[in-house]
Amino acid sequence: GSALIRHLGDDAVAEFWGAHRDSQLNKFSKGIVKCWRCARCGMENDSIFPTCSREIAKVSWIPNDFEGVSEVSEVYTDDLMGAFLGRTLRLNQIVQQRLTQGGYRRGKIDSISKCSGKHRNGQPFQRNVNCPILLLGRDGSHGLDLSMVGHVFLVDKLWDASLEDQVIARAWRLGSPHRRVVVEQLLLKDSFEEDLEAMGKLRPRDLTYKMMQSVRFIREKGENTATSSSSDRGDKVVSDAEDSSICDSA
Repeated sequence: GSALIRHLGDDAVAEFWGAHRDSQLNKFSKGIVKCWRCARCGMENDSIFPTCSREIAKVSWIPNDFEGVSEVSEVYTDDLMGAFLGRTLRLNQIVQQRLTQGGYRRGKIDSISKCSGKHRNGQPFQRNVNCPILLLGRDGSHGLDLSMVGHVFLVDKLWDASLEDQVIARAWRLGSPHRRVVVEQLLLKDSFEEDLEAMGKLRPRDLTYKMMQSVRFIREKGENTATSSSSDRGDKVVSDAEDSSICDSA
């Protein structure tokens, strides 16, 4: 999810889990996002957040000539160079800020805090977005009407066939504007999941034969292991007996 948000933007991806369910579902199905603007910093926040989540960093700026007293000021972390969604800043980290008159300045982070502006003091509003992607967890298999969906990607393999049918049925249902729903299962190449997927497509007779082969291989492997371990113990007993006979003769 974080990789999609970094590449496509926060408005293009909705995540249906946790406390964001209702607002994220409206974002995907209706293209509406309810927000509020912080009265302190002016940042747009989701309506479910009671306080503003914008970060403020206290930075000691290093002089250009590396001499004199360094200037200390507070800046928003999203105004620093190289800022992106999901970036984590640490104390004593060296950061850079681009200046309006050209160039940039470098400094060290002394502390990080939140804006913490109150929702009740902010200005509520809503905006329209184009959100083509909805991320679902296991709780997306029931209680949802996703008839507007025309493409389903199964990232993780669902070994419960009934659960997989429930997930697909959220999109493939009566009243859907799409004449067909495309479902694609993603598998890692040359992995164990790919072999199991191939076994699942076999006929029952072929699948039983494969299972019998697997059981026979496991039994043979176990017998060979037991034989080799017993022979090792026999060799050890013979060697101990030879050592004792040598000691007696001496």
